Amino acid sequence: MKTLTPQSSRTGFLYDHHASPYDVIDAANIQMSSLFNEGRLDECVHESYTEDVQLWTDEKKLVSGRLELLKYFEDEQPAGSIRDMRTEEVLRLNDKHFIEKAVGKFADDVYNYINLYRFEEDGKWRCQMELLYIQ
Repeated sequence: MKTLTPQSSRTGFLYDHHASPYDVIDAANIQMSSLFNEGRLDECVHESYTEDVQLWTDEKKLVSGRLELLKYFEDEQPAGSIRDMRTEEVLRLNDKHFIEKAVGKFADDVYNYINLYRFEEDGKWRCQMELLYIQ
C-alpha cells in the first residue's frame, strides 16, 4: 500500500500520459489533499476531477459534475479533513483509463473508495468517477 507523501515535484506525473498508474495516483493524492486541506476547494475540484465527474457517496447519493461535487465538499467534507490516502490496488484498463482501489481517512471517518482515472484532452490525468463505501 502506498501512503500519501509530502508535496513534491511528483505532481509532474499528472501530465505524463505514460507514467505508471501508481505514480499518477501518488501525484493526484498529493495535489488533491494539499488543495483540499488548504481550503482551496474550487481549485481542488477543477484540477483533480473531470468536468463530467460522478461521485457515489456512502449514503448512496449520486453527485454529478464539478459544481455539484464542489457543493458536496463544502457541505459534507470540511476543508483540512484529509488525514491519509492509501492505494491498495491499481488496474490499467487502457492507455487513457485506470482504476484505483484505496482507503482514506477523512476527519475521524475511514472510507474505502474506488476511483476511475481518465487522461484528459488537456494532457492531464483526472478522476472521472469515485465510489465511496464503508466496509
